[in-house]
Amino acid sequence: MGKPSEKNFALLSRVVEISNSNIQIENRLKYICDFLATDSGAESVCVYRRDTRGEYLVPWVSSSVEIEESARFDFRIRPGEGVAGKAVQKRALVFFPDVQASPPPLSVARESRDFRSILSVPVMDDVYLYGAMNFSSRSSLTFSEEAVRVLSAVATEVGGAIRNSRLYLDARKRVSELITLNEIGRAITSTFQVRDILEYVAKTTSRLLQSDGCTIRLTEENRGALKVMMDEGYESQALKREMRAQGKLLAHQIFREKRPLLINGPEDSPMYSALSQHGVTSFLGLPIISKGKAQGVINYYSCSPQAVFDMEVMHLMQTVCSQLANVIENAAMFREAQQMAGENQARAQRFATLYNVARALMSTVKTDRLLMIMLYALTSPTGFNFSRAILFLL
Repeated sequence: MGKPSEKNFALLSRVVEISNSNIQIENRLKYICDFLATDSGAESVCVYRRDTRGEYLVPWVSSSVEIEESARFDFRIRPGEGVAGKAVQKRALVFFPDVQASPPPLSVARESRDFRSILSVPVMDDVYLYGAMNFSSRSSLTFSEEAVRVLSAVATEVGGAIRNSRLYLDARKRVSELITLNEIGRAITSTFQVRDILEYVAKTTSRLLQSDGCTIRLTEENRGALKVMMDEGYESQALKREMRAQGKLLAHQIFREKRPLLINGPEDSPMYSALSQHGVTSFLGLPIISKGKAQGVINYYSCSPQAVFDMEVMHLMQTVCSQLANVIENAAMFREAQQMAGENQARAQRFATLYNVARALMSTVKTDRLLMIMLYALTSPTGFNFSRAILFLL
C-alpha cells in the first residue's frame, strides 16, 4: 500500500465517483469493495453494518462473494468482539498483523477464518457509526501511514454514501406512508362495507410495512369475543399461515390492555421464543379503539431481518387504526340507522293500512266487501304482510 500520493488521489477519486452513482447502495459498496481489494492487495474487503437495534455487526457486502451470498451470512459480531467489533467499540482503526498467532480478545472465528492480517476501519461520519470495513489477507500485510489515512478517508466516504442512501430511502418511505394514508382515507369514505375496507387496509399496510402476514380480528356483535375477519399475506415459506394459538393470545392481550405491542426480541415479551420458532423476527399488534372501547386488533408478522417494525411504524399504524375504528363505528351507526329507518317505515305503513281500512269500513256496509278489505290489509305487502289470514265469523 506504500503507493505515491497520485495513486491514492486516483483511488479516492474513483471511490467518490462510485459512491455518488445512482445505483443501489449494496451495488455501490460491492464495486468499492472489489476496487479496494484489487488496489490494496487484500484478498477480502468486507463491509459490516450495524443491525437495526445497533447491538450487533452483521456482514453486508464483501468483495469475495456476491451480494446475495453475503446476505445469507448468519453470524453476528458484538461491539468489542473480534477485529471489527473492537474498531466499532473504539471508533478507531484497528490492525492485527497476525490474527492466527496473536488473535484479538473475544475473537470471532467466522470473521478471522484462515486470514492472517486484518485491518478494520470504522465506517462513520461526524455523528453516526454505520459499521466497519475489514481488509483481510491470508498473507502478511503492512499499511503505511499514508495508506491508513487514505483508507480512513474511504471509510468516511462510504459512511456518507450510506447516510445519503438512508435519507433517500426515508424520504421515499415518507411519501409512501402519505400516499397510503390518503388511499385509506379515500377508501374509508367510499363505502360502509367493513369487510371490503378491512381487505384494502390489510393489503396496503402489509405492502407498506413489507410484512409477511397480517391478521385482523374484530369483536362479534353482542358477544365481545374476537373473531378473525381477514388474513393477508402468509405466502412465504417461513410463514404460510398465522399461528392461531400465539396470535390469539397476543390479540387478547392487546385487546385487554388497549395498547400496542411491539416484539423484536426476548426482552420485549415472553412470546418472542414461540414466535421465533415459526421464523418470526418482528411482531406488531395494535388495538382498534373508538371512544375508549376496543373493537378489534391488527397483528403484523415479519420474518425478514431487513423488515423490522419500530416505534415509528407503530405510530403510523396507530393513525391507520384510528381511521379504521371510525369506519367500524360509522358502519355500525349506518346499520343502526338503516334498521331504525326500516322499523319506522314498517310502523308508518301499518298506520297507513289502518287508516285505509278505517276509511273503507266507513264507505260500505256489505259484509263480503268488508271481509275482502280486511283480508287484503292483513296479507298485502303494503299492509301487515302476513303470509296467511283466516277470519272466523260467528
